[in-house]
Amino acid sequence: MKILLASPMKPYPPFVNGRDNLHLNYGNCTYGQDIFSVPTSMHFYGLHLIAQNVGVPSTVLEHPTKRMFSREIRKGYDVVGISFNLPFFSRVLRMARMVKDISPGSKIVLGGPGVQCFARSTGKEKELLSIVDGVCHGDGVRYMREMLGEDADKPIRQDLPLGAIVPFRQKFLTQSSATLISRLGCSNGCDFCAASAFFDHRRIQIADPKELFIAIRAYLEKYNVSSARILDDNFLNEPEYVREFGRLLMNDPLCRKRNFTFCTFSSLETISRYDYEELVRYGLSGVLIGYESKFVDKLSPRVGKKLKNFNSHRMTADLLDHGIFIEGSMILGWDFQSPENIMEDIDDYVSLGATMDQIVPLIPLPETRMWRQLESEGRLFNDLSWDTAGFYSKWHTFKNFTHEELWKYGDVALKKAYGTLGPTYLRYFDVQLRGYRKFRNSTDARLREVAAMHRQECEGLYPIFATCRMFAPNSMVREKVKSLRQAYLSEFGSPSLPNRLKAKMLVGIGAGSWFRNRLVRERAIQPKSEVYTYKGASVEIL
Repeated sequence: MKILLASPMKPYPPFVNGRDNLHLNYGNCTYGQDIFSVPTSMHFYGLHLIAQNVGVPSTVLEHPTKRMFSREIRKGYDVVGISFNLPFFSRVLRMARMVKDISPGSKIVLGGPGVQCFARSTGKEKELLSIVDGVCHGDGVRYMREMLGEDADKPIRQDLPLGAIVPFRQKFLTQSSATLISRLGCSNGCDFCAASAFFDHRRIQIADPKELFIAIRAYLEKYNVSSARILDDNFLNEPEYVREFGRLLMNDPLCRKRNFTFCTFSSLETISRYDYEELVRYGLSGVLIGYESKFVDKLSPRVGKKLKNFNSHRMTADLLDHGIFIEGSMILGWDFQSPENIMEDIDDYVSLGATMDQIVPLIPLPETRMWRQLESEGRLFNDLSWDTAGFYSKWHTFKNFTHEELWKYGDVALKKAYGTLGPTYLRYFDVQLRGYRKFRNSTDARLREVAAMHRQECEGLYPIFATCRMFAPNSMVREKVKSLRQAYLSEFGSPSLPNRLKAKMLVGIGAGSWFRNRLVRERAIQPKSEVYTYKGASVEIL
């Protein structure tokens, strides 16, 4: 018995309506920042998690070409699993046809958020269903274990591929970090949230606090990393879990020696349950928070409860002062937004001063409450195409905007955030400086360690100042660069010779990026094809 687990074939989709529909180039958190937009690597973590937790040999194909996928399925796998997102529907249909033609004895299983397409089975969805042998809706590890006749409740181990950011698209500047999964799904059930709907608004535990800690410890011993992103749509929602996990990190010599930090997902509601110094002691370095809109009272109860009765500006400033960076999220296209009030909403979001921005149009996705509501109102388009799924798809009628009008407001919002706050690099330095100043004179030894870590981050970021100044979008941002550089010199003195040399190098690299952005038409970056093999083994938690 052997299984093949594959992501959709390359090439990845072209731009939709002239726009990077999936923000694959940079991830949407630094989208629209010119040369300072940061390319990120993308892994299909669910495939690796399955392969590492079944007792049979497995091969994982990430971003295969058609030739690579064809060659692999000729090896006669017993099971071929394909994980996909909605925009890859047509190529997954082609992949399923290929498997049936080349290896008819292989069982085909589909998984990932893309299977939500079957909520609207009209034509090609029916064809795809007729070809495949199974559809995994939810927890892939449990599904595959049950299909293979294995114990579905065995502990889950995880050694997922490292994620990375690649500043200026220069590989030698790559910064790697670990990725871990603690739980799947979210019980909040926000109307627009596809992840919550995909797991039926439930929380599925992948690792308890000790298991998550052991996985992090293994990363630190195996790789030269000091940070991790914990994938959990509302990680801070269970304080007992977080505190047990945090104490394990805080009391571990290797974690403290490596200055280990982690970022994750939260909300104003859940993070309000903690003292921020407590979270800093555990190693929390950043959170993604959905602000959605300043008009909280007009949001649906499920969305509004995360924001109602909380002072978002005061809480955001306090988090930043504690050295915790914020990836902020705002949605455009709510029914209550109009040309008369949308700029007020955008201005309020920008004034929060988030470190990164995720400003995107409202998109109804299958199985969500938003989808069902718009369908009942007759506002979904009958001819929508899964292949155009993304931030700039035309799937439904906005109440007060055309799609083109809303996209322009999105451009205005991103430009305003960039032009007011500067590039994410600069904002990140500001957060590190604030954290250093907060804890440098603390009587708590752990918090002084945190201050030392912030100082190290500040020193590592110094070389970006010259590039930020030279390619700043306006004089306001140049003044901010000047002010922060002066603050650096006041706190830490003159930069080291290596940092001064690196600053000159980055200016040259930045100039090359600036010219490339203006001379070469932007197109989707095609990720590298990768093959991973797993032997299959029993799981042991020490």
